[in-house]
Amino acid sequence: MSTHIKNVVRQINQKLSEQISSKHVISFITPGGLVGQQTLIANLALMYGTAGKKTLIIDTDFSRNIFPNVFDVSSKYGLADYISSPSVELSDVIQSVPGRDVSFVSSGNASNEDVKYLLGDPRFNELIEQVKNKYTYVLINTPTFVGDVALLDSVCNLSEGIIFVLQLKKISKRNVYKLMETVKRNSNNKILGYVNLED
Repeated sequence: MSTHIKNVVRQINQKLSEQISSKHVISFITPGGLVGQQTLIANLALMYGTAGKKTLIIDTDFSRNIFPNVFDVSSKYGLADYISSPSVELSDVIQSVPGRDVSFVSSGNASNEDVKYLLGDPRFNELIEQVKNKYTYVLINTPTFVGDVALLDSVCNLSEGIIFVLQLKKISKRNVYKLMETVKRNSNNKILGYVNLED
């Protein structure tokens, strides 16, 4: 882990520690398509797991199924499979990271036309309700925000805290403003702040 990522993880930890009593389901949102967002979430989860705080990552970015590779743990089923198929159970999609108090739900297998309906499905709501009392933290990786307000709202409504992940020198101020205003409309009281992934 780079020194900068370590510092960002500490920054987030300090922010969450101030509001620990009420913030357990945290969404990470970016307007810039940062692969670094997944790296940040993975390292934050590992830090909490090492501290004995049971942590679950849920990947809602159906465009790339990255966490099985990050943790080198295979995943036959993921979030898309759980939501779209009643025969797939929660235990089928939660993968444990060996030797760590960390688990993840990969994004799974989804066709492009199905993606926009998945996060609005009641089974997604049920999943969040089931896991939030079993884990100290549930960290949600979201897809890049490109203007799909309905998809963003589905995640924000189920979150207890929201962190923006940015690269301020590479992302236009207009896109950052648009993202923040969209979230503020329904979830202003949930915003914990932002982190800058630039060195």
